[in-house]
Order: sequence, then structure tokens, then C-alpha cells
Amino acid sequence: MTTQDILVSEGLAVGHGGNVIMTSIDFRLAPGRILAIVGPSGCGKSTLMRSLSGLDLPLGGRSEVLGLDLAVATATEREGTLRRLGFLFQGSALFSSLTLRENVELPMREFLRAPRREIRALAEYKLALVGLADAMDKMPAEISGGMAKRAGIARAMALDPDLIFLDEPSAGLDPLTSGRLDELILKLRDTFGTTIVLVSHEVPSILRIADFCVYLDPDAGRMGPTALPAISLRLAPTPRPTPFSPKPEFPDMRRSANKTLIGAFVAGGLVLCCVAVVLLGGGSFAGTKPSALAYFDDSVSGLDIGAPVKFRGVTIGKVSQVLLRTTEQAPADYSVPVVMEFTPDLLTRRGLDQALLDKTGLRGSIAKGLRAKLQQQSVITGVLYVELDYFPDTPARLHDPQGVNAEIPTLPSNLVR
Repeated sequence: MTTQDILVSEGLAVGHGGNVIMTSIDFRLAPGRILAIVGPSGCGKSTLMRSLSGLDLPLGGRSEVLGLDLAVATATEREGTLRRLGFLFQGSALFSSLTLRENVELPMREFLRAPRREIRALAEYKLALVGLADAMDKMPAEISGGMAKRAGIARAMALDPDLIFLDEPSAGLDPLTSGRLDELILKLRDTFGTTIVLVSHEVPSILRIADFCVYLDPDAGRMGPTALPAISLRLAPTPRPTPFSPKPEFPDMRRSANKTLIGAFVAGGLVLCCVAVVLLGGGSFAGTKPSALAYFDDSVSGLDIGAPVKFRGVTIGKVSQVLLRTTEQAPADYSVPVVMEFTPDLLTRRGLDQALLDKTGLRGSIAKGLRAKLQQQSVITGVLYVELDYFPDTPARLHDPQGVNAEIPTLPSNLVR
């Protein structure tokens, strides 16, 4: 291994439970380069990546990562090297109970000795790098597949790794989103000098970003040609098709079908649907989500559709509309109506006051001092959200008391602009 090599594989054999899938894997990777591992589905690409990164032990040969053979390293050496690696797994593997920012903060809290405020700012910076500054407080279930991939890359970059492993970063994405993800990968490599190993089936993506390819030949059970992407893909052998057994013969069930039995099944299904509608008619299945208005005198620049609405720091809904309204009484004055939509499931899961679910109960909460206030998610990005809390000693100034929707009085935000 030379001083320029960040990843070395010599006669490596990989597999599962003693079953060897690939052997004779030999290559070297210099810093700042992008290596693509390609091959048909099921040939062992992800298995090879896990062995190269030290997550799994190889079945033969040797590999070195950042100058260390992880298979024979001590626990201390192994932990120190793994901290310098980043991983994006298939499906992104985000923690579903944490927001995107909390997902990125997790490795920082585990390994960095830094104040919580600095860790929060670093996580926001990483998310801003991948274009998710406006979604850092969203849950993984609330974002698209492309956003989840970018969030996974932000978490992989959390500890400023020297080497990142990306497992199927473009899988399941449309061509436009896949192209933007390719641009992000190239930006990370060019800006930070990060070395990247990726597994991919996307030929356009491989040709666009990879410096060279390692092809895994499932028929030979070994590594195929290693070259520039265009050359490697052209020289790759065509996999032999798997033989299929003849189509089995099945009896024609249409002639022997009992029409009375089929009718009974259909009628039973209709009855079950009617029962479900009756039982769920008052819930979120058939009804609309409860909503409320808040008129803000502050500038709402940075408050986007979909921004979180929180009650004492806990997300209970989102902003569904942001409008502009000039008061008739004072034309020089203006206020901005913001429509907030509450999610009953979030209230129930967080154990919050169920009075927020209906208009009558919400007005009762307003009488007790419930107020709305604009808050900043980050001073760096200027992104806003709506915070609800009780301030019983503050006046309840309403702009439209007779409105259809319940109106929550607002307080000055004192934002740092």
C-alpha cells in the first residue's frame, strides 16, 4: 500500500456464513476519488461494501482502510478508524422517531465533546449543505425518498469522514432527482476532498460521477474488469439467464366456482366497509383535520407552507396557508393570516391536551391564555415555525372574532433578523 491509497483490497473473498459469494477482489483507491461497485442484483455488491468498510469480516484475503486492516485491528484502533468513515445504507436507515436534525445530531452527540448549541448548529449546517435547511424539523415519514437520501448523506457527513460508503443512493428515484443527487455527491467530493465508494445500478449516474468501476461477475464468482466507467461497463460480460421450469398446469377454476359463495364474499366485504365508515366517521379517517388561524404582525419571511406548529417544543401540526391581509380600520397597518392544521395522531402520541382537537375546546384554551408566536428554527437559515404556549397574563387581541375558524391570539416574536 502506498501513502496515496485510502482503500486497498488484495485477494479479498466475501460472503455470508461461510458461503463465499465473490473471490479474488483486488484494487486500490486513492483519496478524493469515486469508486463504483457494479454488477447484477444479488451478486454481492452490498456484501463487498460492508466487508470493505469493516462492518462485516471478509472470508479471505485482506483489505486496508485508511492504512488499517480492520480484520486484525484492536478494538481501540477499529473504533478510531470507523469514526473516520460515513455510511448511507439502502433505504437511508433514518430513525423514524427523530427529526432530520436529530438524526444528524446523533453521531455528534455520541462522539463529539461539544456544547449542545454547537452540535445543533453543525447539524443545521450539514442539512443546509444537502439542501434541507427548510426541512430539518420534519420527521422521516413526512419527506420524499430523495429528501431521505440527502438526509442520510448529511448524517454520513456528520463527523467529517475521510471516506463515505453509499449503498444504492439513487435507487427508486426519478431521473431528475437522481441527477440532483449526483451533483450533490460531486459537490461533496470537490468541496471537502471526500473519497466515495458507492454501489449502484444506475448506468447514467455511474458514467456521470464515478472515476472508475469494480465489476462483480456472478457467473465467474470473482471480480471482472476494473477500468474507467465507460470501458468497464462495455467489457462487462452479459449474465447468463437463470433457467425457468415449465409453466405448471392449473385446473380451470372458473367452471367450478360457486357463484353463491362468491356473492356471499362480496356482500360480506360491503358490510365490513359500511361498519368501518360508521366506526371511523368521527375520526381522522373520514373527517378533516382541525385547524386554526393566527394573525401575525411580524414579518413572516422564512415561514413556509409545511413549517411545523409546536406546542411547548412538541410538533402537533403544520402551517397549511400563509396569506396577506390589510386591515380596513388602519390601512397602513397589516397582519398576515396563517392557517395552522393540527394532526390528531401527533396530539395523541405526544399525550397533549385533547381540547385542541375541536373548535370549542380550542376557544376554551384561548380563554386560558393559549397564544401563538413565531420562532426561528435557525439563526443561520432564518427558517421560522409557529410555537404555541399558555400566557394567561397577556391580552387576547383578535382580528376576526366571528370567523369560521378559531383564531389564536399572537404575541410579538422578538426575532433576530
